[in-house]
Amino acid sequence: MKNSFTLKEIIERITQYFAQSDTEIKEEFSDISMKQVYYIDIINQLDGPTFHKFTKALGLSKPSITAIVDKLVTAGYVGKEKSSEDKRLTYIRLTEKGRRVCQMHDEMHERILTCFSRYIDEDELAQLITILNKIVRGLAKEGKAENSKGGEI
Repeated sequence: MKNSFTLKEIIERITQYFAQSDTEIKEEFSDISMKQVYYIDIINQLDGPTFHKFTKALGLSKPSITAIVDKLVTAGYVGKEKSSEDKRLTYIRLTEKGRRVCQMHDEMHERILTCFSRYIDEDELAQLITILNKIVRGLAKEGKAENSKGGEI
């Protein structure tokens, strides 16, 4: 085994590791894509958002959000709940099935973090976080990465 890899090889290996973790979610929830897992995760992070808040978080059009939510409702991952105070508002709530997806997704992230932490010390981890934040901020400026709240990281 090589002692040193190119950046491309590193990205390929890490991507393979992530793909293996994604497979576990896909095995239990074969009826959704990883993009839909992302949407479910955002709904969870926003804690049952309104359609408007979810639309703003993703930066998508209302018709696109409606299509996304309707597919997740049909598959049983989320439900729609009308506001008791303002009937114009509809909240997007996770079902038990949706919460299970989030739990597995969080566990996957924890395994990745544990894996990283196992091989580097605290100073190296701090450096890695600094470098990755710089990359994410650059991607956000290019419009290619946003945080779950819809803004720059």
